[in-house]
Amino acid sequence: MNDMSLFLVARPPDQMCEKNIDLLIIVKTIASNFNVRQDLRRRFEEVKMSKTMSYKVVFTLGLPIADNGNKIRKKFFESHLTGRAGSVLNEYNDKNKSQEIFRKILKESETHQDILLGSYFDSYYNLTEKCITSWRWISQFCPNAQTVLIMDDDMWLNLEKIAEFLDSLSERKRLNIAAGTVWDGKYVSRPAKNPSDNRWALHPSVYPWDTFPAYFSGIAAFYGKETILSLAIGSAFVQYLDIDDSFIGIALYKLGIMPDHISSVSYGRIQQMNQSLEVLAGFQ
Repeated sequence: MNDMSLFLVARPPDQMCEKNIDLLIIVKTIASNFNVRQDLRRRFEEVKMSKTMSYKVVFTLGLPIADNGNKIRKKFFESHLTGRAGSVLNEYNDKNKSQEIFRKILKESETHQDILLGSYFDSYYNLTEKCITSWRWISQFCPNAQTVLIMDDDMWLNLEKIAEFLDSLSERKRLNIAAGTVWDGKYVSRPAKNPSDNRWALHPSVYPWDTFPAYFSGIAAFYGKETILSLAIGSAFVQYLDIDDSFIGIALYKLGIMPDHISSVSYGRIQQMNQSLEVLAGFQ
C-alpha cells in the first residue's frame, strides 16, 4: 500500500462545493508561478462556459522545498532536471527564498480561496502526489463535482467547446468518463549514463515491463466523479511511479477503466506573458 499520510496544508472553503458543479477545473501549477495563476484567474473571470453549465477552478500545488536542487537521486541512478523543472528546484533550495514563496502562497490562499496545497515537496517527480492529493480532496470535500478536468497551468481552454462536448454525453458517461489524448504502447525509458537524459527513466526493479498501458497526455484529461472516487481509493494499491501520466494509466488499467481517446480534440497556441501557451481548442 502506498503512503496514505499526505495531508492538506491549505484548501478551498467547503462552501465552494456545497452545490452541484458541472465542471471542476483542477490546474496543476508550480508553487512559485504566482503570475501565471493570477493571469489564469483573470482569463476565467472574463469568459463564461455556457448559460446552463457551472464551473469552478482550483490550483493544486506542493510545498516549495528542495533538498539538493535539480539533482535527484532515484533508485540505482541519478537524474538532473533541466529547464524550468530544474530551475524551480534550484530556486527552492534557497531557504530564505523558499520561505518567502511559502508565505506568499498562504496569503494567496487566504485572498483567492482557490489553492489546494499538499504536504509533499513541489517537484517534477512529485506530480503523482499532486494528482493523488487532488483526487482525495475532490472525493472527500467536493463530491458534487460531476466532471473534473485536470490540466497544466501552461495551457488555456475553449470553454464553449468543452460545454458542447459535455452536453453531448449521457449523464452516466459524464459521471464515469476518463478521456483525453491517449498514448498507447509507449516504451519505457531506462537509466542512461548522462543524468540529464534520465528525466523519464525507470529502473527495471521499479517497472520491469517494456511498455506502459494506455495513458493520457499530461496536458489535460477529463474524469467523471465516479472515476475520481475509484482513483482516490485505488491509487493506494498501485505501485508508485514518479512519472504521473504513466502512474495514472496503470491505475486506470488495474481499475478496469479504459481511457477514451478524444480524436476531435484540437490544439492551438497563443502568447501569454512572453511564453507560448497550449490551447485546448477542440471537440470540433
